[in-house]
Amino acid sequence: MSNVENIKEKANLFREEMRKLEKTSEDVELIMIIAKQEVSEAAEHKFEELRVVEVPKYRQTTFVKFTAICLYNFELGSIQATEKPSNAAKLTLKGLDRTFQAGVQAEFMLCPKTSGGEMSDQDDLEDQIQLLIKPAKDVTNVNIEDKYDGNLRLIFTPKVPGAYSVEVKINGDKLPTCPVTVQVKERELVVVGELKLKVFPGDTLKGLNGIAVNTKGEIVVTDDSHHCVYVFDIDGNCLRRIGSRGSNTGQFLYPSGILFLNDNEILTADSGNNRIQRLNVQKGTMLKSFGKRGRKRRV
Repeated sequence: MSNVENIKEKANLFREEMRKLEKTSEDVELIMIIAKQEVSEAAEHKFEELRVVEVPKYRQTTFVKFTAICLYNFELGSIQATEKPSNAAKLTLKGLDRTFQAGVQAEFMLCPKTSGGEMSDQDDLEDQIQLLIKPAKDVTNVNIEDKYDGNLRLIFTPKVPGAYSVEVKINGDKLPTCPVTVQVKERELVVVGELKLKVFPGDTLKGLNGIAVNTKGEIVVTDDSHHCVYVFDIDGNCLRRIGSRGSNTGQFLYPSGILFLNDNEILTADSGNNRIQRLNVQKGTMLKSFGKRGRKRRV
């Protein structure tokens, strides 16, 4: 077969393949047209069904609440409707006549009851309440908690003594008795008992300085006269004595402040050695030491 005939044959094969592709393309276009038409007819049929569905109407007194499914995305969520918003006039504050102390959590109750004693059935109060305490810079831990008995627990922690203004709003409306001024006093320490610390025979407690207690009730104290740390159980019995006078690892020189990092480990200020030591009080071993005596920089 000559080259010319070979080329003609390949050209004919190519034209045949092109015709097949064109036919396939036409079939695909036809399928797409049919599919679009079927989808359009189905959608139109669904719209016709929805047109005859009656949408429930809410009265003008209905309170609608939207709850987002995510704090960072308010596009999706749920809607809940109640017959009417809660009424500030039908709520009462209780517990404001208590004695409040600086640094101690203060709490009072918001009750669904009028001053005349009439009970009020109001839904979702927690989401409708706003608690405002002034001066705001002197309070922490302001919170509203549902007690699941119809009442709400309103809490805050005043930092310093003085007068505080308490204002409660529901859907933007103040309670009739608000704002209320409460007096916060200095924190009072009450002695509830006496604990006698019992050391090992022949040992004495002389220069007790720092003290700390863990969640188990175990007590650690520093003794800057004996240059050591004592560990006691919850009943005051001495479990162990850690350290002695010196500057080596695990030794102390006038230890002072002390605190628990967890139930097993403490940090101790080794004042005379100008360092902090970290110890395991269960094993009586030193874990880490850091810090050293500094030198005054000359100006």
